[in-house]
Amino acid sequence: MTSPSHSATTTSPTELPADLTLARVADLARLRPGTIRVFQRHAIDFCCGGGKSLAEAASRAGVALAPLVDEIRESIVASDGADRSTSSDRPGSWLGALPDSLADLAKLIVGRYHVALRGELPRLVKMADRVEAVHGAAMPEVLPRLTATIRALEGALVAHMREEEASVFPAIERLELAVARCEAPGSEGLAVAIAECEREHVLVGEGLREIRALTSGHVPPEWACNTFRGLYHGLAELEREVHEHVHLENNVLFPLTLQLAATGRGGARAEGAGHIVSNAKD
Repeated sequence: MTSPSHSATTTSPTELPADLTLARVADLARLRPGTIRVFQRHAIDFCCGGGKSLAEAASRAGVALAPLVDEIRESIVASDGADRSTSSDRPGSWLGALPDSLADLAKLIVGRYHVALRGELPRLVKMADRVEAVHGAAMPEVLPRLTATIRALEGALVAHMREEEASVFPAIERLELAVARCEAPGSEGLAVAIAECEREHVLVGEGLREIRALTSGHVPPEWACNTFRGLYHGLAELEREVHEHVHLENNVLFPLTLQLAATGRGGARAEGAGHIVSNAKD
């Protein structure tokens, strides 16, 4: 699987095609966040693999296209209807009300996802160790590999988040401030750093798919103890959270950052990063 890439001159579409089968999954998730729940229900990758059309994504996931399109349309109608003001405790509901500032979006990602992952990943590793120790003999082909995969995923994510917080996100904040002041953006190297982040996202996605395969879709055996069941539930939640996390970076933050950098380098007067973000979300 190759890493997705963005050209500095590429802009994200602000409207969906009339034929939703032609829409990119990433654009559906970005412009209509309510569709994320549909993609999660059918295990369709809307973050790293979001560059595929809905038709191609459905085919790859083995999902019937016509009913999927119906579900997508229903989710769009629901988000446009009376329940637009959905409760903030509904999974993914807040994704439709993102901050206009790229710096604030980066801070939201840190506060909403990075902090939680730093607490959740060690918990899952500890549970996996315990489950393997108690039940490893009953599932020798699964549990040792599962524990190793979770541990590797923890290491990859912790290092990835550390680099984003120390380098990538501060560079985005400096870029936004420079463009708002009509100064030279000084964003050399940012595109390379973003491409590396996206490459690491691909590797994380592969780890999540490996976990899904090893756990048969996060379904524990009937005889599983509560710790075993808690581990599988936690892994399902981890997949959902990381997919949302990567979606916000790959499909919102990073493309808009590169678009803003191109605007600054082109010498055009910027009205502030919020103008670009707002247009992309409308």
